[in-house]
Amino acid sequence: MIVPCGIKDRGIGSVKELLQKASDGREMDDKLLMDITYNSLIEEFAEIFKLSLVSPDISFQ
Repeated sequence: MIVPCGIKDRGIGSVKELLQKASDGREMDDKLLMDITYNSLIEEFAEIFKLSLVSPDISFQ
């Protein structure tokens, strides 16, 4: 068993496990979980570093 950071009374978790617990028991596939993680990371990064997020308009037509 791996002991994270030497903390013996805590188990190992994963981002996927945490997001599924927060989703009120709904099943989510890996792509959706990765999208949620990505968007949350970008938003938090922008907030911490006082950045404005600008999404480019992309057209494939």
